Amino acid sequence: MNRFILVLIIFSINAKSFAQNAIKNFIDQNYIEVSGIAEIEVIPDLIYLHITLSEKDKKGKVSVEEQEAKMLSTLKIIDESIENNISVISFSSTYIHYFFKKSDVEKVKQYELLLTDAVKLAPVFAALDELAISNVSIVKLDHSKIDELKQKIKVEAIIAAKKKAELYTKAINQSIGKALFIKEMSAIITQNSVIEANTLLRNESQYLSKVSIRDHSFPIQLRKINIATKVLTKFELK
Repeated sequence: MNRFILVLIIFSINAKSFAQNAIKNFIDQNYIEVSGIAEIEVIPDLIYLHITLSEKDKKGKVSVEEQEAKMLSTLKIIDESIENNISVISFSSTYIHYFFKKSDVEKVKQYELLLTDAVKLAPVFAALDELAISNVSIVKLDHSKIDELKQKIKVEAIIAAKKKAELYTKAINQSIGKALFIKEMSAIITQNSVIEANTLLRNESQYLSKVSIRDHSFPIQLRKINIATKVLTKFELK
């Protein structure tokens, strides 16, 4: 038992000594430390809308089912495949009590519609406006290749750091060797503000009312998604 403890202590001391020497060797090397920055801007191609249909009042009420049929039929004029991108996210019924013990049921149905092109945004809003469907809002803006773009700019940031290190060392008649250290400092995605996008649509509402559901010549100019990253690097200095 005592021999095992002794061996363990010796192993721990050796491991600690090896780690300290490794750190010392790294610090003792001549190196240049630089950062690299890269960024890219892309137009969002994933636009999520929430659409709410409801039976508001008993007099002249149009059923949710009838509104839904008209909505789907109209949206298919804009894009035949659009029906595959719409789904029900909630459906509820509420009993509303009136005088003289009369009651009615108010149905509310909410949908999520995914648009894969900002050009379709104006015709969709125009189509829904024609059907008197006003409870529509953008809830999310994204890009289908966001992960690929993030990886791309990380590589570009490292390349930028290397070029910077080569430029600096060339000025002092030296050169760089292998990379000793690479650390991602930050990766920031600045997406469109949903509030900003909905405000834009409200401001354009007077023009959207004149847009035909077949008219794709009035694109909504959504702000681009900005993806930026920064890396810290250390290169051997020769």
